[in-house]
Order: sequence, then C-alpha cells, then structure tokens
Amino acid sequence: MLVGNAAQGLHPVAGQGFNLGLRDAALLAEHIVAAGGDPGVPGLLDGYDRARAADRGGVVRFTDSLVKLFASRLPGVSVLRDLGLVLFDLSPPAKRALARVSLGIRRADAALGAGLDPDMSARTDWDVLVVGGGPVGACAAALLQRVAGKARRPLRVGLLEPARPTPPAADAPLDARVSAWSRASERILRAAGAWEHMAPQRISPYERMCVWPETVPARSPKVLVFDAAYAAEANLGVIAENRLAQCAALEAFAAAGGTILPEALSAVTIGEQGVEVRTGSSIERCRVLIGADGANSRVREAVGLFAHAQSYGQKAIVANVRTERPHERTAWQRFLRTGTLAFLPLADASSSIVWSVDEAVAGELLAMDVPRFEKALLTASDGVLGAVRL
Repeated sequence: MLVGNAAQGLHPVAGQGFNLGLRDAALLAEHIVAAGGDPGVPGLLDGYDRARAADRGGVVRFTDSLVKLFASRLPGVSVLRDLGLVLFDLSPPAKRALARVSLGIRRADAALGAGLDPDMSARTDWDVLVVGGGPVGACAAALLQRVAGKARRPLRVGLLEPARPTPPAADAPLDARVSAWSRASERILRAAGAWEHMAPQRISPYERMCVWPETVPARSPKVLVFDAAYAAEANLGVIAENRLAQCAALEAFAAAGGTILPEALSAVTIGEQGVEVRTGSSIERCRVLIGADGANSRVREAVGLFAHAQSYGQKAIVANVRTERPHERTAWQRFLRTGTLAFLPLADASSSIVWSVDEAVAGELLAMDVPRFEKALLTASDGVLGAVRL
C-alpha cells in the first residue's frame, strides 16, 4: 500500500498534505488493531483503502472548492462570495463548524493504544515493512510499533531508510520547509510517541487563519476567519519544520523497539506467501509492504501502480521572512489572480511564505533581486503584515 506523498499530492494552498498523510498512517494502525493485529486478514486492506478514499476525497473537494471560490473573478461569483462571507461572519454556529474542520478532528484515537494478539508468520522477516522514513512513513512505523508492543506476540515492524537525518539543534535557524499541523495531527504524533522528542521552542501554535481574495481589503469583514476560539480550542494547530516531525518519529520508532534498516530499495516481488524486497545487500520478506517514499515512489513504480497526475501549472516559492508587524499567531492566505500567497507564523516571530503562482510569474519573481522581490511580496500580501524582509 502507499501512504503520504506516494499516494496523493495536493496543491500547496491546501496545507493538508502532511495532515492527510498522518491520518493515512493512523487509519492503517486502527484497521490492524481492529483485525486483532494480523495485517494479513482478508479484506483488511480493502476496508482501509475505502475509508482512506473517503477522507482523501473530502479534503480534495474542500480544497478545490476553496480555490475556485476565492480565485474566481466572475462578477456573479464575487458578489455571492462576498455576501456569503458577511453572513458567515454573523453566524456563530457556522464559525464553530468551520473551525472544527480546520482542527482536522474526525475520529477518536483511542484505538491507537489498544493491545494486540497477532498470529505471526514464520515465512517472513517482517509483518509490516515500511519503505521511506519521511514524516509520514516514520510515523506509520512508530504507531504500529507502539500498539504492537503491548501485544503478547508483537508485530514485527521494519523501516527501510538509507539516510537518517540529524535533528535540528535547539538554537539553529528554522528550516524553510515547514507544514501546518492540525490538532488531529498533534494527537497522532503524540500517540506515536513522537511529540515528546520535539523541541517545543521550534513549534509555533497558531490561533487563527484569515483567508481573503484580492478584491477585498485584508482587514475587511469579508475576510474568512477560522478561529480556534469558535471551537473552544487553544489553537487550530501548529507550524513546525518537516524535519522536526521526521526526526522525532524516527526516534519514537527506535525507542519503542523498532528496527531501522539503513538500506535503499532496489526491487519488489509480490508472491503468494508475501512480498520480497531487495536492497543493495539483503532480501527482506514481509506480509505487508507500505510505500511511504514520496511523490516519485520507487515502491509504486516497482509494483506497477498507476499514478494519475494533474498539473496545476504553478510553482510554489518558499522562504522564511521577517515582517514589520507581528504575525499575531495567525496564518494569512490571500488568493490572487495568478495564484495564492500564504504567511505562516513561526516560533521565532518570523513567517514562512508559500507563494504559489503561475509558472511564468514564478520565473519572473525568481529572477528579481532582493529589493524588487520584497516589494512584490508587500504588494501581493496587501501589506497585511507591513514591510517584508528576506
């Protein structure tokens, strides 16, 4: 099976790729727990895939609807959108419902701590072998290892990762590659034992998200606001580095007794008795193989799975910036004619920008010198946080 970016990719405006990948991992653990810890139970993977497809479909539909709503320049759509935002601002129940969607909390996570009693197979080295130790793959392995560790005969979980990253030093500059983790993702990371391995000073909780089209001012009542207070929560989630989650999940997996194999995948053979995975120096046999090796998945290619790809015709420009005004623990997202610009609040008072624009515009922006780029960024953001410095 495939999880994370190996299974699906989302436009950067969604901000949900990381969260959706973690829910993939948690959902798989829940299904294996429900099957008594035996990943080979007939129908288990089919049931998991159906449940995951419903979750993925909901996220994609919500994202596409949001993009179309805010990016449309048709007069009729603009008028209805602006009217709807004003009415939304006057409706506390609608605000609470939308805030709950932002939190990403859809199901209880109690099953993640349940015990197992698996029926082990002597013909394989691993019950589950995960290929790819990125944030999602490492979290999937850690979840399975922790719930399996409570069993009388634990699952054998292995993780194939040739290059284990080094955790960032507590006082090191923040990486430019960050993600918005929902409250649901935080719960999953805690269930995996990863949260306790993260440096809290590198994590930035955010309490609000403001979304608006370029046709209205940034501080207008027509701005769509997601606020944690509407759902009686302390925050909507956190902004943190992808590397922080990856290193913490790998540490949690190892601490729970998991085995990390520092090897790269070279070939996969699927047989009646399981899956055979070849690396540069060994052959590993498993009952279930999880491909969590990214958008250009070797597992997906090796087993001949088809990937449907649709280009958005855009590129995302990512950087950490300083702003004249404080970010107010708020994620700011403006929909423009040529794409979308987001400011994500970071723990050191700076902000991470994700500027998704048409490819031709991206080329022009990347060719600018620093002062011109900063001026373009100020204009595109409608000055919501004042002057911007790279």
